[in-house]
Amino acid sequence: MFNLKENMIGNPRGRAILSTILTVLIGVSSSILASQMMPNGTFKFGLLTHVWGFWVLLGLTIVWIWVQISFLNYEENILNFADDSHCIAYARKAQLEGLAQTIKKDPSQFNLIKLTDFMKDLEVEKK
Repeated sequence: MFNLKENMIGNPRGRAILSTILTVLIGVSSSILASQMMPNGTFKFGLLTHVWGFWVLLGLTIVWIWVQISFLNYEENILNFADDSHCIAYARKAQLEGLAQTIKKDPSQFNLIKLTDFMKDLEVEKK
């Protein structure tokens, strides 16, 4: 299955290509919808939901919005790591999760770990 996050979001060229393709498809679908709503040159708004062009345009619009939100979420996640305190907190979280996994797999490992030293290594201060 095609994984958008791994194959497109991290690739600026892929993101640009996908955005361009979706934008063109939406533009073409809009033109088709307009043509379908004007039989014999007379605009009939009542045909809006009765023509297939509307449903194609709606589907493409939903996909376009989902793609753009995915791009935005990726960018926001990257920007979080521009902050030193976020990076330190993320590294601490990873170390604590690793310790928890070790203890969960083998509870006898808990006694081998001196928590005060571990917390000192993480530079965690008591509040």
